[in-house]
Amino acid sequence: MPVSQRQLEERQMRQHRILTGALEVFTSKGLEGATMEEIASESGFGKATLYYYFHSKEEVFAATNQHIIGVYGGTAAAYFADADSITVSEDIYELTSLDFGADFGLVQP
Repeated sequence: MPVSQRQLEERQMRQHRILTGALEVFTSKGLEGATMEEIASESGFGKATLYYYFHSKEEVFAATNQHIIGVYGGTAAAYFADADSITVSEDIYELTSLDFGADFGLVQP
């Protein structure tokens, strides 16, 4: 049976909530300290829903990074394009010191 537009929108909403919750958990606990239970809780879902969409926290982490890069890659590219006088290590430091959740609109500051 084909999936309706409403079902697709609901799935996208759930995935977005999961990625937003995961970003909060990864920001505060890091990849090693984060658990699927904490990600599910922060997202407002049970673990079963989380596991329906992602098989591991590493998969959630990769999806979170892909989302940030996919949606905001142009911003990062523009950031690096205007950095002629800055070394690569300084660029990386500045980029990683950003609060991705707030700076890129994934969560409210």
